[in-house]
Amino acid sequence: MPLFSQISLLFLLTGSEALTQRYDADSILTSQECCDAIRTEFASIVHGPASNDYSDRLSTYYSQQQHDYSPACYVKPKSTEDISKILKIAASHHCQFAVASGGHMAWAEASNTDDGFVFDLRDMNRIYISVERQTVSLGPGSKWISVYKAMDAHNLTVPGARMSDVGVGGFLAGGGYPFTSKTPGFGANSVFNYEVVLSDGTIVEANADSHSDLFWALKLAGTNYGIITRFDMNADASTEIWGAVGLYPSTEQTRTEIFPAYEEYSHRNDNTDLFISVGHLKAMGRPEKPMSPVEPVIYNEKTGQRNEVIHDPIDSLLQTPSRTAWFTLTIKVSTKLFLDFGKKAADVFALLEDAPGFSTMLGFQPFPKKFIEGNRGSPVYNTMKESDEDLTRELVQKEARNLDLLVNFTYLNYANKDQPVYEQSLTPEDLARMLRIRDKYDPSAIFRTLWKGGYKLPETPTARDEL
Repeated sequence: MPLFSQISLLFLLTGSEALTQRYDADSILTSQECCDAIRTEFASIVHGPASNDYSDRLSTYYSQQQHDYSPACYVKPKSTEDISKILKIAASHHCQFAVASGGHMAWAEASNTDDGFVFDLRDMNRIYISVERQTVSLGPGSKWISVYKAMDAHNLTVPGARMSDVGVGGFLAGGGYPFTSKTPGFGANSVFNYEVVLSDGTIVEANADSHSDLFWALKLAGTNYGIITRFDMNADASTEIWGAVGLYPSTEQTRTEIFPAYEEYSHRNDNTDLFISVGHLKAMGRPEKPMSPVEPVIYNEKTGQRNEVIHDPIDSLLQTPSRTAWFTLTIKVSTKLFLDFGKKAADVFALLEDAPGFSTMLGFQPFPKKFIEGNRGSPVYNTMKESDEDLTRELVQKEARNLDLLVNFTYLNYANKDQPVYEQSLTPEDLARMLRIRDKYDPSAIFRTLWKGGYKLPETPTARDEL
């Protein structure tokens, strides 16, 4: 029974004084006036373009597209209560804003803006571990390398990102595709409670017993429901892991060995200790033989704690690009399609292959049926299970459609800004449910009108495009 696999394609090229005027309720302020209004109450956390904190935040964005934006200021809250009060100021004065944790999305204005201010959540980085209960509470500004370091000391782990600099908040608000773990499904499905600030500044706890409708929707929150200030997650026992990244020359032998081996791996639905991504990375689990006897161009492996394996070999090979574009689709697993995609990408970009700093990356990552079943309780579950097969994410829609291998589902965290994430990832019934919940918790449409960037729900639950 074929499996789904995930493919993503990357194109890589390398303050002022506070106002003294009184702000009347519902007055509309300019972006700079909004920063000044916030500064009157939070002088120490508002950072303008001349400050080191401002430059430091800009430098952390993954892509040059995000770095190119210049908000009026970055606001660096220290607590959930800070965010609540600042949101009230923003709503009262129609202040536009963006929200950034790790800043690891590729497209412009995903978590930055030219029109307003930015909540810089990096100081919301608490990591509280309960060894007795096997749980962890994470602030949205924590980076996953810090989470792994803290949890490795207690031999615990949670389903998190596979690169050091990815932030907790954005990863889990988009679902979060992790290393394989004893808990199948997206990282968000290990979250048993959210602390979230609603558009009117109200702070609520959303879980299976309180605000259960919001709890369900936050598994694919995007920028629609609230600013999540704490993720409470169930943890699993962790031991040393093995990871490796190999780069092989593209030859007839390597292609006919590696991709069929990946397809065979994709059908092994009982995997809990091995994650393989062909064309992108190979990591996790017990030591495995290289996927081809051909001498690799680069082969780096390590056995150690999770934070060590992520830092080296993974981070050491996958450098941050200057300018990049991501696209992602989901398909049924097919070696023929894997090979066809590689040839098509080579043909399409042949004229650019000698351009300085230009490269392409085509990565396949699996969604076995066990992983899909692990997403029960998530908005994406009904769509992912529709084909009743194992899955992979992909690019090059036309080729996949012609072979009847294209599948409804677009993973939010790998998508391009123009891809219809919610329309393709939810059934019409689940999309309508998401919209009802959004309207219940944000009746004044504050997040629709003021929160810039991220992925928004469509205004109406229109039928999905036929694939």
